[in-house]
Amino acid sequence: MNLEPLDEARTARVMFLDYHRPAMPPGLYTMDVQQDVSGPRIAADSFPTQWQFTVAGDRFTLRPSDVYAVFPPDGSLGDHSDVLPHAVLTRSTMPWEYRADGASAPWLAVLLFTEDEQRTQAYREPAITTLGQLIPATSAPQWPGLDLDPAEHQDSDKVTVLDVQQRLLATLLPSAAEVSLLTHVRRAEDTDGNLIDDERSVVLGRRLPRSGGISVVHLVSVESRYHDGSFDFGTAAPDDYIRLISLKSWRFACADPAGDFTGLLTGLDRTPAALRLPPAEDPEAERHLAAGSVPLPHHLRPGRSTVSWYRGPLIPCDPPDELDLPVQSSAELIRYDPTLGLFDASYATAWELGRLLALRSQQLSASLYAWKRANAQAVRSAEANLLHPAWAPPDPVAALPPDVAAWFGDLRLLRGVPLRYLVPDERLLPPESIRFVRVDPVWADCLLDGAFSLGRLTGRLKPVDREQKSTLVDAVPAHPVVSGFLLRSSLVSGWPGLLVDGYDTGPGGQIRGVETLRRDLVAPDVLLCLFAGDVVRVEIHQRPEALHFGPAELPGDWRGADGVVDLDALVGALRTGPAFTSADFAARTVEGVPRVTFVRS
Repeated sequence: MNLEPLDEARTARVMFLDYHRPAMPPGLYTMDVQQDVSGPRIAADSFPTQWQFTVAGDRFTLRPSDVYAVFPPDGSLGDHSDVLPHAVLTRSTMPWEYRADGASAPWLAVLLFTEDEQRTQAYREPAITTLGQLIPATSAPQWPGLDLDPAEHQDSDKVTVLDVQQRLLATLLPSAAEVSLLTHVRRAEDTDGNLIDDERSVVLGRRLPRSGGISVVHLVSVESRYHDGSFDFGTAAPDDYIRLISLKSWRFACADPAGDFTGLLTGLDRTPAALRLPPAEDPEAERHLAAGSVPLPHHLRPGRSTVSWYRGPLIPCDPPDELDLPVQSSAELIRYDPTLGLFDASYATAWELGRLLALRSQQLSASLYAWKRANAQAVRSAEANLLHPAWAPPDPVAALPPDVAAWFGDLRLLRGVPLRYLVPDERLLPPESIRFVRVDPVWADCLLDGAFSLGRLTGRLKPVDREQKSTLVDAVPAHPVVSGFLLRSSLVSGWPGLLVDGYDTGPGGQIRGVETLRRDLVAPDVLLCLFAGDVVRVEIHQRPEALHFGPAELPGDWRGADGVVDLDALVGALRTGPAFTSADFAARTVEGVPRVTFVRS
């Protein structure tokens, strides 16, 4: 079997970097500018000026987009008891934008708590407060106070705080040197050393989850909380609470080994393999169901209601014959089945949807209308030139604007089509399932024809409209066959950035890689992948930089009774030279990226 993968990530390599400090750390900056003027008839003079500006980061809250991923995923039920929890941050400089101490230790840490510790009040539920309430120092809970720049923050800004007993926090928190060891940057490159994805920073925890239990993880700020290499607990007693700022939290359970990446994929519902409802006893009804149709309520224009067949663009079978397009209205595309006495509104719905999507985009509708009017005027000028050859020749017909061609190219790949039009009945795609599909080119043609109907020419200019439609077809070519799959699973939301490789069968039965046309989330837990070809096999895997850290198989006595990793012992077992950095630690504790293959039946 000869595989020819096209996805560059298949041959990528991951680089681990110790740090990525920002070029301009947050703070107040002063810029001094002076212009010196002199000349033969001008007295020498200087004009100095000074300008102050502030560089600020996210100290107290993070936007959802700031956190690229967390692991184990929020709400996961898989057995992750051998994996260090970690947060992957979108900005590669974020952990080094502030400092935990006066040196260079990052200001972020990942803390894992068990459900027992919450039950015994070893830590309290997170609470919402304001920055103004955090300005003064307090002893119960212990908090060192804040210095706020009014230009950056307001006293009324909300912030999440977490109170943890001193004896527990002393066990969980790493030293300043260990904070640096647990923070690194991932960089994914192709074989030529070119960056193939954004650099991202990673903050690791130092405690392993408990098997069979529920864990809660917090990404906390330890900005300026370390002195002389250790966290400053002040005068707090073991039972006293220490206040921290929580920037991100998530929870998961180590309950089911089948709930990890490989288990979720191998446990997917694959029956039926196609996007269709269960078979019906009636042969005529089964003919429609086998084609992917579902019966849906249909409100007719006269005001009456009925039930009609509807099928989306993702079908389980070979596409039907072509239709004669363009049409003047969607009514021309409604079909009637006299055997069952039901209409089929599939193509009429596609046409109306295309028209509505085009109308919703003001820029597209304006550009398309202007182009059509300009072409119509050019035709009229050409006709006049035939009657009066001495006149100046007409302007050449304008090409389809690039933005219009790009919009229709996206539409042909069903971008912008709502999920309910793709999957009209939830039974077609139940939770934790995968379904192979083919794109109905006739449905897509009706979709594009409806969108292209804006400003459609009629009467004696109707042939011009057909020529304009031909221009669109030439500018937005269709692939002979487009196929793919729909995946609905908690895996989609829990493991962002999934990669998929598709393969079809070439001459002589050779398995070959095909181009990925589209790989998008159409819902938080639904992934749609389309390929240029008749896909018979797909491989789903994570990005090379989406690696996880599991030291379970590593040598040494480094695991504590409460799951806290003895980093000194672990580093001693891993060290092969005098220097051992965070990049070395990441590279030695990383786990491989699993790959699961599905074959279309």
